Amino acid sequence: MSFSQGVLDAILEIGRLLHREEKSRQVAVRYTSLLEKTMKAISASKANKKILILQGLGSRGVRVEAPGGYSDKFLLEPIGCVNVGGLIKNQDTKVNKGYFSLENWQAVLKANPDIIVKYGNPCAVEKSLARALKRRPELAKVTAIKNHAIYTLPFYMDFSVTQYPKILKAWVDAVYTYQTS
Repeated sequence: MSFSQGVLDAILEIGRLLHREEKSRQVAVRYTSLLEKTMKAISASKANKKILILQGLGSRGVRVEAPGGYSDKFLLEPIGCVNVGGLIKNQDTKVNKGYFSLENWQAVLKANPDIIVKYGNPCAVEKSLARALKRRPELAKVTAIKNHAIYTLPFYMDFSVTQYPKILKAWVDAVYTYQTS
């Protein structure tokens, strides 16, 4: 089974194969309804915010999501935002599977994101940021930090395709809450 013919067709086909046609129709209706509502909530003018996406890895530190990944394609582009992770990366820093280690919070000052999104182990991001602010108080000037626009949001990947409307809505809510604050 593949989602290449579309999410709704795949949901209905899975329901047919499992002899759960009514349940799959309900899932398809919920999926469609939430996606339509979420897309309507996205302003026609787009949010146009700079977003830094960080993944907390517990004791292994913090990774930056490089531009061009799932978050850009499925979340930031529809909302009208841009991933500023590339501005954090040094020339010699290697990107591995769409991520690179956050080695220097000072680079975040240069990128000056409007919003910082954290996922994975958000506590790792929070601890790293707290340590960085003690060493470099000027980081408090970063727009996202100054405006307390640091949000823990769900990560989207292909395995969560039926959860896409819910995940997109969470990102839209965070971006537009910040925009109107």
